[in-house]
Amino acid sequence: MAHPHDKTPLVPSPPSRRQAWFMTVLLMLFMALNFWDKAVLGLAAVPIMDELNLSNSTYGLASSSFYLLFTVASILVGLMANKVRSKWVFVVLALLWAVAQVPMLISATLTALFVSRIFMGAAEGPANPLTVHTAHAWFPPERRSLPTALTQIASGIGAITAALFLTWVITEHGWRWAFAATAILSAAWAVVYAILGKDRPADTHPTPADPTAPTAPPAEAAPAVAGDTADGQRVPYRRILLSPTFLGSLAMTFAAAWCLAVVLAWLVPYFVRIVGYDPSEAGNMVIPPNVVSITAILVLGALSGRLMSRGTADRVPLGVFTGATVAAGGVCAVLIPYLGTGFWLVCGVSLAAGLPMVAMTSAYNAVGRICPPAQRGAVLGALYGLYSLGSVGGPYAMGVILDHAPDLATGYHRGFTVLGVIAIAGGLCAALCVNPGRDRGRLVGSVAAESPAPGGDGRQPGRPRTSPAV
Repeated sequence: MAHPHDKTPLVPSPPSRRQAWFMTVLLMLFMALNFWDKAVLGLAAVPIMDELNLSNSTYGLASSSFYLLFTVASILVGLMANKVRSKWVFVVLALLWAVAQVPMLISATLTALFVSRIFMGAAEGPANPLTVHTAHAWFPPERRSLPTALTQIASGIGAITAALFLTWVITEHGWRWAFAATAILSAAWAVVYAILGKDRPADTHPTPADPTAPTAPPAEAAPAVAGDTADGQRVPYRRILLSPTFLGSLAMTFAAAWCLAVVLAWLVPYFVRIVGYDPSEAGNMVIPPNVVSITAILVLGALSGRLMSRGTADRVPLGVFTGATVAAGGVCAVLIPYLGTGFWLVCGVSLAAGLPMVAMTSAYNAVGRICPPAQRGAVLGALYGLYSLGSVGGPYAMGVILDHAPDLATGYHRGFTVLGVIAIAGGLCAALCVNPGRDRGRLVGSVAAESPAPGGDGRQPGRPRTSPAV
């Protein structure tokens, strides 16, 4: 029995594997529903545009409005992620998703559409970074790649199931029932999580050393950046946010967010109005890009884990391979105007829309490796909030391009070309800049350089105090 005056802190025992994976499944359901709420407007785009008599620019602006408060909400919730019980944050967010659908059920007007989407975006902004932050807390660093990948492919699973179910609801019962269905499911998940969900455990996992990171001599070794220093020091946020790894991750996720938002808003109308599909067939065209996305994330995630376990520098899978994959998706987008209207078009659109999504998983893993656990929620929230600016610009830019093109087909082809150029640029930036091992070493060095020596005044032990030069 411990002595009553013993002040040694107790280290929490790590969570069981069963509990960790059960929570991962609940978080995957959360992310799948998150995508249902995003996708419902795009799946119902044609009947909504016809009923409300919306121009392409107005519809694009309504789609972009979903992301207006993403940045603010994700950063604010990220900052308080380590200060509040995350279980109840998830419950409140899911309930807000349900409430956000109500304006469209009460009054189908342009004003109601904007109110609903802006409110929904504010409630969904924190979802992805908070989910990743929570999933990371349930696993040690060397086992985080798979659960992180699963939380991201859950969005793809949500897109596939939404395309199948919500398209049927829209076709058979009208688009209002699609909004009602997403509200009911979001509220149901909130109830289940309130009963079965657990608060995330404290971050007690040490981060393994990276073989490529610079090391200090044993007597002056700095603590790993992935955990707080011994006396509670942290890395200044500006150094994390200005590191090449963060900026490269931001570039590729910005491109992926632009791509995803354009696909959500405009893919179904494209296949209805340009390719000539009926609404149910066009709704199913959301499925192939998400199959590509899920496959690419799983393959790259497995490859990343295997390479890093063998000692390969983390910049190779998280930067070079991921950046090349994002850029390949951009090349496919640029080629879309030349692929006709048949099988090759479906392949090109699927690769252009699906391949850039690998950026999300790799960016979260890369950024998570260079920041302390106590700052991870805020940093991931900042990453998510900043790259969501691509989601704001994408749908509206496509609408403006369509309205100023001589015809819809030309407008779509120009929009896809812009998307491709952005994806190629983002992928190249990631391949050149993302290097967690190097940047973790630099951040460790900055903390060590600014930390006072054991003497408490910044002097090396045994070194006499000197007077400042006059």
